[in-house]
Amino acid sequence: MATILPLPSKTVIIGSNDFQSLINGVRLIHLGSTKKEDTVLEIKNLGDAKHCSLGLYCTTCQIAFELSEEHRAHYKSDWHRYNLMQKIHNKQTIDEPKFLALESKANDSLSSCESDDEINAYNSHFSMDSRIFFENNNGNAFSVYRCLLTNKKDIPNEEIIVNSLTSINSKQMWFIVMLGGGRFSAAIFKGKEAIVHKTFHSYTVRAKQGGSQSTQDRSKGGCKSAGASLRRYNEASQLKHIQEILTSWLHHIKICDHIFYRAIGPHNRNILFGGSNPLINKNDCRLCQIPFGTKKATFGEIQKVCNQLSTVLVYDSKEIINNSIQSYVLKLFKKRKIKKSNLIQTKKTIDKHIEQNQNLNKKNSIDVQLSLSSDFSESDIEYESLEPPQSNILCENNSNVQPNIMKIKKQKKRNKKSKDLIPKCAEVEEVKKLLLEKIEEKDIEALNKFILLEETNSFVTKEYLEKSLNEAIDDKNNTVLHLTSINCLHGHIYLLLEHGSNPIHKNKDGKTPYELAPDKATRKVFRKFMAVFPDKYDYNKARLPGPLTKELQEELRERKKAKQKRAKERKIVEELRKEEEIEKQKYLQLSDREKCAIAAEKRFTMNQSIGKAVRCFYCGKNIENKFPFEYMDYKFCTVQCVKNHRQKNIVF
Repeated sequence: MATILPLPSKTVIIGSNDFQSLINGVRLIHLGSTKKEDTVLEIKNLGDAKHCSLGLYCTTCQIAFELSEEHRAHYKSDWHRYNLMQKIHNKQTIDEPKFLALESKANDSLSSCESDDEINAYNSHFSMDSRIFFENNNGNAFSVYRCLLTNKKDIPNEEIIVNSLTSINSKQMWFIVMLGGGRFSAAIFKGKEAIVHKTFHSYTVRAKQGGSQSTQDRSKGGCKSAGASLRRYNEASQLKHIQEILTSWLHHIKICDHIFYRAIGPHNRNILFGGSNPLINKNDCRLCQIPFGTKKATFGEIQKVCNQLSTVLVYDSKEIINNSIQSYVLKLFKKRKIKKSNLIQTKKTIDKHIEQNQNLNKKNSIDVQLSLSSDFSESDIEYESLEPPQSNILCENNSNVQPNIMKIKKQKKRNKKSKDLIPKCAEVEEVKKLLLEKIEEKDIEALNKFILLEETNSFVTKEYLEKSLNEAIDDKNNTVLHLTSINCLHGHIYLLLEHGSNPIHKNKDGKTPYELAPDKATRKVFRKFMAVFPDKYDYNKARLPGPLTKELQEELRERKKAKQKRAKERKIVEELRKEEEIEKQKYLQLSDREKCAIAAEKRFTMNQSIGKAVRCFYCGKNIENKFPFEYMDYKFCTVQCVKNHRQKNIVF
């Protein structure tokens, strides 16, 4: 229970001379009374009754919901969070319009830390479990933070608590670490003196959206932006930096009396306590969360935490504390009474709505049964027409509507089954068989005569023919156009499209005739037809990419020719390169004398049209159209080849 502490008469620092005199003859104070306990139980029972009667109801914001999705979404809203903070601070909650007005006036809603007023207001409220109260021989009452004396949920016996209090000295060592929003700050204090401390900041929080990059990656997958990559890198470097710092402080941490931490979010807690070798053991008996609100992690804030933890609040007597608690409980009880009266009124209105909805559901169920019995093959019943208006619905009437919806679903299934059992037209089935025979014959002239009704089949009419062209012809729900597309019957496809075989029909696999075409030539038939008859069918539903006009065909031919020409040129260049490589390898296998002979032969045949190419004596490169480097009778392409050749032929 949150309540306001009265102002202390004075404050004392743990370990000082005043503190030593304060703990003389100290004994534990048990706060509270049976009246308060009864009030708390009554309030709890009231909340349970409200939950049972309303179901989807927010007790903080005093609002009911019709759907569970809306109920869950409300708990994640900023309005609900704001009202929770108001409730913690013992302030009046506000409705949604007022909250939206406040939100629009906010200048800096993206601050990474809370304001000084908010922190001070929060720290002026306390939980009964965060402090332990004592009384000394002088009649003074004082409070000490519980985490300094015990880390157990239940307070042990008085002797253990008093011994823990008297054993506190002025030179206790505390390790305080704060981590959140990319900021890290830690220090080890001996008394009030900071032995070591370190503070740094990394860019790991997503601007305007909040939350760490690792949390975003786990929830919505990895983003590939430059900012996301930078934040991931900074998170990894931050973890490495923190590990190095805490490892270097390990000999100090081992001798600390208490470890206080504030790690916001799972990512930051994982840095301190996660991994195979965690930096801090989460089962350490010295470990405790900072028991009050803090701002962003800085060394100044770490010093404030140390000062506040070591501060003892002293009161003139324990009656001052008891009176403040009792007055708060009475105020709270009055507020709950007002809420209870409002709850009774809302419950009455809900009961009225339930009765109205029950009557409406009975009438609708009778109407549905009459409509189903009168026309069994009509279209499916729409559920929306059977539901009562949403403004009159609350969560309790869902149980009444559910049986009617189940009845309608069963009747809908029966209606579908009855549709499947309707006998098919024998004439249409006969036309389908004849069409299938014509397609199997692969005779386009016979198919054309059949479609134009030139054959002597008296029962085949235009109506039967149109139905057979667009109905399923086999177990896979393939139409005639599907089968011709699968078998690559180009003339048949064009003829069927001309006479009304719609290409938008899909088979059981959800494929249109165009998608079942096995080659490019068959697909081109559909696109050519689309170019000639652009408005005859819905080609988007048939999943055709676009019309294949004559201009586009000509452009594709030109592209194909250019592609083939480039391929031929590449082939010629590749063959010349291979021939050059072969000649080069042959020339490199010759001795210097043979190379000189070839050069002499070249000089003799220089005036003739046929001659062999002049090549570098060392690397074999063609130097016919270049000025070679020469020494003696040797010719080379570069100075480097000259040097290499000389070194190779040096005789020791």
